[in-house]
Amino acid sequence: MQDEDCGLILSVRNYFKVVLVVKQTEFASSYLSEFYMELHLMIRAGLPFQEGIALLLDEEQQKTKKQFLQQLYQALEQGETLADALKHTHCIPHYAVEMVEIGQNTGHLEQVFYGLSCYYDRMNQIRQSVHNLLWYPTILLAMMLMVVLVLLIKVMPVFADIFLQLGAELSPAAQLMLETGQML
Repeated sequence: MQDEDCGLILSVRNYFKVVLVVKQTEFASSYLSEFYMELHLMIRAGLPFQEGIALLLDEEQQKTKKQFLQQLYQALEQGETLADALKHTHCIPHYAVEMVEIGQNTGHLEQVFYGLSCYYDRMNQIRQSVHNLLWYPTILLAMMLMVVLVLLIKVMPVFADIFLQLGAELSPAAQLMLETGQML
């Protein structure tokens, strides 16, 4: 996930792969959106990053997120810039680290964090939309399969008996469906 995009408006490349990895654990784009929004709000409130990360660390309950925040806090405590601290966690995509570095150099860090938060929020919305869009056809397919099974197992034998009583022969396709229903 190393993009070379450095503009404030981020591209939508690899939107299905937007994850943050800490020891084989993936953070969803929703967490990244919240994380960047919290950093944005820290700047607006005038809170130093080290203090803000310490507050986030105290509030975090999930182990992997806590480890990530701990790494970030330790790097800031050693005097690293925020961009370097994010880079040394090896958990933030390269383009996001570059965006933070550009924001620090230009004095627009607040806008960068807001932009990253919006970007990951949009990625989460797209992922949810795709997820929801895929459920509908899956449910329809399952229902169609159930109807076909009921037809093959219950209805076709009744029609076969009626045809036999009337002395008519079943077509080869109907005979195949009847045999398939009997096997099930």
